Amino acid sequence: MRLQQQIIIAVTGACGLMALGLGFYGLGTIKQTHQTYIAETRNIMQEQYDRNVKMEVETAVSLLKAVKQRQERGLLTENEAKRLSADLLRELRYDGGVNYFWIDAVDGTNIVLLGRESEGRSRYALTDSHGTKIIADMIANAQKPGGGFTNYWFPKPGETAESPKRSYSLLFEPYQWVVGTGTWLDDVERLTARQEAAYLHGMRQDLAVSAGIVLLGFLLTGLSAWLLGRRIAGPIQEMASRMREMSGGKLKVEPIEVRGAAETVLLAESFNMMAVNLRKQRSALEKSEARFRSLIQEAVDGIIYLSRDERIMMANRQIEEISGYCQAELIGFGLEKLFAEDVLAEKPLRFDLLAQGETVTEERELAHKDGRRIIVETRACQLADRTIQCFFRDISQHKEAQARLLLQHNELMALYEEMAATDELLHQQYQRLMQSEERYRLAMEGANDILWDWDIEADCIVWSEKAWELVPLPQGSTDRRDWERLIHPDDADGVAKRLQEYLNGRHQFYTDEFRVDSCKGEYRWILSRGKVLFDETGKPIRMAGSYTDISENKKRDLRIEQLAYVDMLTGLPNRTSFLKELDAAIAEGSEAKGALLYLDLDDFKDINDTFGHSFGDKVLLQVAERLYGVAQAQAFVARLGGDEFTVMFMGIGKEEVEQYLADLYREFHGDFQVENIRCHVGISIGIALWPQDGIVADELFKKADMALFQAKAAGRNKYRFFLQEMADVVEEKTRLGSQLRDAIAAQELFLEYQPLVDALTKKPLRLEALLRWQHPELGRISPAQFIPLAEATGLIVPIGRWVLMQAAIFARQLVEEGWPQAVVAVNVSVRQLMEDEFIAMVRGVLDATGLAPANLELEITESVVMGDLPKAIGKLKTLRQLGIQVALDDFGTGYSSLTYLQQLPLDVIKVDQAFVHDIDGRKNQGDIVETVIDLAHRLGLQVVAEGVETEAQAEILAANGCDALQGYWISRPLHATEVKKWLTEQAEEAK
Repeated sequence: MRLQQQIIIAVTGACGLMALGLGFYGLGTIKQTHQTYIAETRNIMQEQYDRNVKMEVETAVSLLKAVKQRQERGLLTENEAKRLSADLLRELRYDGGVNYFWIDAVDGTNIVLLGRESEGRSRYALTDSHGTKIIADMIANAQKPGGGFTNYWFPKPGETAESPKRSYSLLFEPYQWVVGTGTWLDDVERLTARQEAAYLHGMRQDLAVSAGIVLLGFLLTGLSAWLLGRRIAGPIQEMASRMREMSGGKLKVEPIEVRGAAETVLLAESFNMMAVNLRKQRSALEKSEARFRSLIQEAVDGIIYLSRDERIMMANRQIEEISGYCQAELIGFGLEKLFAEDVLAEKPLRFDLLAQGETVTEERELAHKDGRRIIVETRACQLADRTIQCFFRDISQHKEAQARLLLQHNELMALYEEMAATDELLHQQYQRLMQSEERYRLAMEGANDILWDWDIEADCIVWSEKAWELVPLPQGSTDRRDWERLIHPDDADGVAKRLQEYLNGRHQFYTDEFRVDSCKGEYRWILSRGKVLFDETGKPIRMAGSYTDISENKKRDLRIEQLAYVDMLTGLPNRTSFLKELDAAIAEGSEAKGALLYLDLDDFKDINDTFGHSFGDKVLLQVAERLYGVAQAQAFVARLGGDEFTVMFMGIGKEEVEQYLADLYREFHGDFQVENIRCHVGISIGIALWPQDGIVADELFKKADMALFQAKAAGRNKYRFFLQEMADVVEEKTRLGSQLRDAIAAQELFLEYQPLVDALTKKPLRLEALLRWQHPELGRISPAQFIPLAEATGLIVPIGRWVLMQAAIFARQLVEEGWPQAVVAVNVSVRQLMEDEFIAMVRGVLDATGLAPANLELEITESVVMGDLPKAIGKLKTLRQLGIQVALDDFGTGYSSLTYLQQLPLDVIKVDQAFVHDIDGRKNQGDIVETVIDLAHRLGLQVVAEGVETEAQAEILAANGCDALQGYWISRPLHATEVKKWLTEQAEEAK
């Protein structure tokens, strides 16, 4: 019996202790869980607030940096940049337009503040009721790396009592400005307090359940005292079995049926009651957990919990909204469900730092189920049981808002740049107009631009000071209607209509011209230009632009229109007037006849270059007077432009025209005198008659131009009537140019090679490749005939490429057949040289043929200086760096200059044969060549003499130090097979 009583005591005591343990554990766990969540929520909200405020200030400072860059590029002065920066931040708002920014200098002087009442004054001594030096602390925190936060007390707008406030400030070093913003902390505290109250209410309910379990434990422990001595061996075994089931987690056990003593019955009933209470406790815990899960599910942030093996064990509904995955698709998976491979490679959440107890906050791109990338802010920490709690906040819209703000900023900057470009364009147009109308120059003192900025939402407009100088606006007015009342009544409706059409998006640019009343009591013409700024919904919110006084331009336009048919220099009719008169004369009918004389002054460019354009204009005036004086009323004289004139006779034939030409040439035989300087002006004339030469103005001009070309070709200061043969020659050139296009494919082009030898030893030095054309019908065509055609039509580029390839192939053959020093020189036109792909083409030829650069020489002419000299020099330097020699051909016939010789990267100059022909054994005839040779050697260049035809010429050239000779005395141009034979003969003679 004693043993049974001991068993009863032990079992009952154990049950009581177990109930006590469960109750106290429930109390501690519930309280700790709720308190941890409340504290974590408070910290997250405070950190999120700090991060948002810091981000807004950094965005504002980025605007200041953009304006500073415009100042550094010279688009704005420092004062203009500072003023623009202050205006931008003064208008900038965030959080729905509630919060704003302020700027203070480092000495405490206020730059920008809402209300503007303290701008320009020092706020350095500002202190709150707690003794905090507000401005001094903000300035000190702003100068820390990355800026800093300041807590202080400050009254809200309209209140006298102070409230707690927290601000973030950052130093903008270029201007020594402190930029900041902040807000009162009441909202954060109220939200935190509401959440804490809700959590505490749930916690109290859970604590009540745990307290009941504790009381049950005390009851069971006391019960064990009076159950002693009862016979309970059998029931105890059954209770032990039930307890094992309960310890395994099965709380819904069957009640114990007890047979025996009353004490045993009471103990069993107590055990049954304990089981019921345990089930109630489990139910309460499950409800608490459900409430906790409900809080998690209803949270505004996405939340997941990761197990120790980094697998998702719980996720809320918000994470479904962010990721596109339902919770069932996430549970059991790792982070690969939420992040793409490239993000996973960067190790998001940093588990190594979480394991050390740190809280990790990052911005990452979350991979949505549909493939989109969503920018989220993650905040993760490791809990006591080593599970990972992670919050996800979708900040995509915030990023987009930042991007829109930057876009609006860029559009505003573009507007200012466009206005600056407009001012520059107006200035350039004014300069050109002043130059073209020197005789009618109108003085304009400075620009008359009025700059304006219209806040469309507030319907408030600001004008620059120029406005009050031009129009009688009320002083200090910002009312747009004050300007509209000044618009001419006839223009008002049209101005309003065109402005509204632009704001509605019907036009891409806004420009308008209208009249406004001026301070002088007269209407002035205004050119209005502007640019509108739209918000994200497409609503116009701001517009800026300029008003320009164009009254003088309007008057000038009228004057120009009046002079549209008159040449401004000579007073003669201009081209427009002449064409109109010619069309009218031809249109008189089939019986009408007449003559068109196309005149061009000979070498008039030399007069301008020698005496200046002002002198040349005065000569043109005298030319116009003589032309008109000889013609009198018989002809219509006009100036087409430059030194070109036309004379039109109506109702006369060839004989009368010839009489006029005789009188005209007698008149031009005498010199022209300008400013005590006498000069002679020759005149070349081409004549076309109608109707025999044509009955269309363009056709007559074309044929008169052909005749003029022939007059100049005949020696100038001559006249020629149009003949059909002239058109035939042009047609022949056109036909020949067309056939030249097919000459390569038809294998009509081929190369000959003329040797160059050492002037002293007569040993072969190099070969010059010469292009030839064997036409199937016309026979051999001279290069002087088809090379200019190739230049004019652009065929010189593909032909030149073919020549270079053929010459390189031949040079490679010579090297392989025993002449390793063989060098082939190829002529290159300026048009070829200036091709962007020329250097690459040369490299390609060398690579394709295997020819060493040292076996190639390229010859250019002096006409290279007439094009883009710096570009030509750059390409020639590249060729020489490749190892290719460069020669200047036909030296002395073009634009020879010591400057060009010094600038051009050359190896060789080739003296033109015109100088060589003058050498006949007398020393004075060779002075020029001797001087050229000496100059070239001083510059480190080799000299080649072209066109050597006699032994005497060769000896004189060698005696004067010439390096190489080329000409028929050495050898005529040879076919490729003849070249090899000639080289063999020279080698045998050298032995």
